[in-house]
Amino acid sequence: MKDIDITNPSYSLEEQELEQNENLDNEDFKLNKYDISAYPADYTIKTLLEKFKETIIVPKFQRGYVWGSNKIKQSRLIESFLLRLPVPQIFLFQKKKEKNMLLIDGFQRVNTLHEFYNDNIKLKGVQEQWLGKTYSDLDEIDQEELDNSTLRAIIIRQIEPDDDNSSMFYIFERLNTGGVTLSPMEIRKAIFYGDLFLSLSELNEDENWRLITGKISADTRLRDIEWLLRLVALSSQEYGKYQSPMKDYLNKFMSQNFKLDFTEICSKLKETFRLITKTIGPKPFHIPKGRLNIAAMDAFIVNCTINQLTVENIKDNYNTLIHSEDYNRLITARDTSTTDMLRSRFSFVEKTFNGES
Repeated sequence: MKDIDITNPSYSLEEQELEQNENLDNEDFKLNKYDISAYPADYTIKTLLEKFKETIIVPKFQRGYVWGSNKIKQSRLIESFLLRLPVPQIFLFQKKKEKNMLLIDGFQRVNTLHEFYNDNIKLKGVQEQWLGKTYSDLDEIDQEELDNSTLRAIIIRQIEPDDDNSSMFYIFERLNTGGVTLSPMEIRKAIFYGDLFLSLSELNEDENWRLITGKISADTRLRDIEWLLRLVALSSQEYGKYQSPMKDYLNKFMSQNFKLDFTEICSKLKETFRLITKTIGPKPFHIPKGRLNIAAMDAFIVNCTINQLTVENIKDNYNTLIHSEDYNRLITARDTSTTDMLRSRFSFVEKTFNGES
């Protein structure tokens, strides 16, 4: 069979730009109900800052301390406490059997207090008696007033399901309304940061993976790492057990596995990337042209990885698939991440690899 060049303008597939056939950021689905325990805790500022040093964990999200350059916002928060005005509550997530709590909303407020207590903030745009003062500059009465002011924290625990902490993702997603909205993978990084994410980050730098994505540099919103998470998850689990929506599937996988070592599967994927670029060339899944088609990529790479195909097998199977009308319908459907569509696509590729189609 003659090899096909997908970069050739005369390529026979219907010419259309594929938008990955999925939009996981706005995926429409019915979320399963959670059994959540939530209760308030009114911490004094002094107690809260002690916990901030010891047991409150700050997610590793990219926005960081965005109030750092806004002296007015910082100062107005401190002034609100000094004036005994109400301040919005913060949200903490506590995993089962763990002492530490994850700060999922309220970092800007808590860190502002931390910076003020360390004399890194001079009050600006406030009442005259506090203008230009750091914490150490405050009168003893004002210091005591601030120390004993309370900030309400809502402490959340997931009761059911008891095999993951995936509710954290949706709570974080809904509470994270200020500033730039984080992407799903940025949220996963924030709340499920661990060995799995580090392995994905390292794999994301692989030169052959970059050739496959068609992007020289890593995506600033971590979309390429989300694609790798998808490949690792589907390579580690039987595709017949996949349940849509994809966003929920990836959340649960990362929640259950974020502390585990995936070096072995990442090494196998890395070898698959090498063989694919050596055999087919760069951007093999930009089909027929335009943006990367995730549906064309996932089943092919996962099946190659699981079956450890050789260069010859990869070339022959790729060309067989690319000429198949049935396969092209599977990768150009309106939504390729539904349970039936993904299972059908993976099954079709598996049968092709086994010479059954």
